[in-house]
Amino acid sequence: MTPARFTECLQHIIWTPINLAGALQCDLSRVEALEAEKVEVPAGLAA
Repeated sequence: MTPARFTECLQHIIWTPINLAGALQCDLSRVEALEAEKVEVPAGLAA
């Protein structure tokens, strides 16, 4: 999943990176790394 697609998906469900971090119970920096494609989006999250 590309960073653009990741951001598009968040916008589609009307979530911010902060919302996703809260739902995943992870640090915001982890979500920011996903957005910047510094780490790969896990298959279960990308599905």
